[in-house]
Amino acid sequence: MQDETVKSQVADTKAMSNVAALDRFYTMLKNDPERAVYGPGPVTKAAEMGAIDELLITDGLFRSSSVGVRKRYVALVEEVQATSNVFIFSTQHVSGEQLQNLAGIAATLKFPCPDLDDEYALTEQEALGSSDDEDRDGTAGSSELDDNFLAGI
Repeated sequence: MQDETVKSQVADTKAMSNVAALDRFYTMLKNDPERAVYGPGPVTKAAEMGAIDELLITDGLFRSSSVGVRKRYVALVEEVQATSNVFIFSTQHVSGEQLQNLAGIAATLKFPCPDLDDEYALTEQEALGSSDDEDRDGTAGSSELDDNFLAGI
């Protein structure tokens, strides 16, 4: 793989398969919205249900400043990869930028999951566990400190 032409062709092939997967996601979202989810909460819950057919995730999610968040995304990918297709998108590519606009993670489902988006509309921290602040220094997040401070005023 030292030949630059070969590397370029392999990269183009991967990018094309990612573009095709993103197109399938958008088609599913339009035609059968109960079989397409995006965002950390709904995708995590769909994975727990074994409902994911194709997982689309950006490489940027693996570069979180929180080690705990990175580990959870790696675990999610490994869990889904055992039974489904996983597409990791580069945020440097147009398709990765589009996926990043959907919170960086989306999935097409094997079966309909009505109201999954509404029922499990969680924040990234709720879906993936503790806050970034807790992972770094073992203390509560700044919003909790702000709430406690404001309550004392």
